Amino acid sequence: MTGEIQDKDMDEVASMLPLETLTAVREIEEKLQLPDFAQSMTAYLYKMKGTSEDVSNVTRKVFTHDLLEKYNWDGRWEKKSLAELTLVNTTLRDVFKNKGAFNYQKNVRKAVELSHHRLQQKKYLNKGISK
Repeated sequence: MTGEIQDKDMDEVASMLPLETLTAVREIEEKLQLPDFAQSMTAYLYKMKGTSEDVSNVTRKVFTHDLLEKYNWDGRWEKKSLAELTLVNTTLRDVFKNKGAFNYQKNVRKAVELSHHRLQQKKYLNKGISK
């Protein structure tokens, strides 16, 4: 992980995050099919996670609130499914594998819920300021 190529890959991963658009998500999903990029992404997520076991903190660094507004775990209510993304269901799950599948899913759902709440609060506060 100290080689020049790995550092270049890590820099590429770092430059792509946080994801802001659906196009950026599609681009990352395509790149995750490449084993070297997938390994770099996993290493970068481990680095972001640090010693914390908080899925929400990592999720906030991977997705913007505006983008996460378009997602939920199952893809219900006209939203896109996080469970179908390789980034979430494989790569990020590997980073938090000691949580177990049920707790991981529960923590991702909670992170999405908190993100939606933060966005609603931001909209509410901006509405009050503009009056």
